[in-house]
Amino acid sequence: VFYGEESMSKFLRIGQELTTIYLGGRNIDEYNIVVHSKGDLRAPGIMPATTEKAAKIFQKYVARLTDVTLPIIYDIYSVHTEKEIAIGGVTRDYDDTLGKQYEEDEYEIKLKDGNLLINGGVRGILYGVYTFIEEYLGVRFFSATCERVLYKEKIEIGELNRRFNPPFEYRELCHWDIFDVDF
Repeated sequence: VFYGEESMSKFLRIGQELTTIYLGGRNIDEYNIVVHSKGDLRAPGIMPATTEKAAKIFQKYVARLTDVTLPIIYDIYSVHTEKEIAIGGVTRDYDDTLGKQYEEDEYEIKLKDGNLLINGGVRGILYGVYTFIEEYLGVRFFSATCERVLYKEKIEIGELNRRFNPPFEYRELCHWDIFDVDF
């Protein structure tokens, strides 16, 4: 069980095995996370705040499961890997989600040609990343300060093509965690 962001740097894995994650038959440690960005090639790319946050959340939970920290690269640079995890729609030939119109909370997750694509509306990108983390990687969020990572020896993700738009935007909750925006 992990408690809060501050304790992540102090967490020890005592007697705990790591998970191996395969996307389309390839080990996730062969992937880079790619995000859409704008800017000059002589400086770091500029990306939307939700895209950056979604990429960092994806990176964090993959690292918790596998001890592999995937690099986050900008799509404006010519750095390419054979297989990539595209968050927020990127300028790559394989990404057919770039430029699609999504509702604010809508998201799309798919595995195309061995590349994982997660894209959506303003909040939808985050919802897509959290859905992938919960449903495919086995992380459970109980409250803003308590989550559980369900370790498995191996996680294999084959075909994946999901698009979802929540039927309503707002839910009333009567709990202290509603004041934590991320939760």
